[in-house]
Amino acid sequence: MSYKNEILRLGGMRELFSEHPTKLENEEISEIETIVNGKIPQDVRDFLLTYGICDFNYEVEFKPYSSRAEYVHSPESEQPNFSFNGSMLGVFFGRDSGRDDAYDIFKNIKTYKERIPNKFVPFGNDGMGNLILISLNDIDYGKIYFWYHEAEWDSEDYEEETGLSMTEDVKYQNLWLIGINFDDFFSRLEILSID
Repeated sequence: MSYKNEILRLGGMRELFSEHPTKLENEEISEIETIVNGKIPQDVRDFLLTYGICDFNYEVEFKPYSSRAEYVHSPESEQPNFSFNGSMLGVFFGRDSGRDDAYDIFKNIKTYKERIPNKFVPFGNDGMGNLILISLNDIDYGKIYFWYHEAEWDSEDYEEETGLSMTEDVKYQNLWLIGINFDDFFSRLEILSID
């Protein structure tokens, strides 16, 4: 099923700032691709062109494929490993140069560029300081990840504590796979049930 059908299943979406446009233009998406040096998948491109800054009409939650992070440190490294069981979806980013730009995709790319793996694009959040990312890397192209800020890596600390340089794979220590691709990510979302 396509993400558009899943949006309907989940009760639809709403624009957050209807007083000014927040949808991206093709030129802006091309600019993002230049900044991160990667090609945005067509379905994500369509989403950014269609929806802008938005959230679901209902509270929506997601769970990772595994509670273990994508990179797990060996016991010998004495580095902590983290687990994650799920979160609520906050806001999808768009173009927001007219406000405080907390939901502006360009501002988020700039803010997190040195804090997330290379060729990743933050396109949403969970409302608690964590991000929803898409990889534009060859090895995991199009996969959707949850980025947990409380387990964020610091390359200087890592090198000091382990005596090793931080490699790109170690930067996945605070990432959890939440979608094999964009459609899969949406198919795994559920309306929050209050028991």
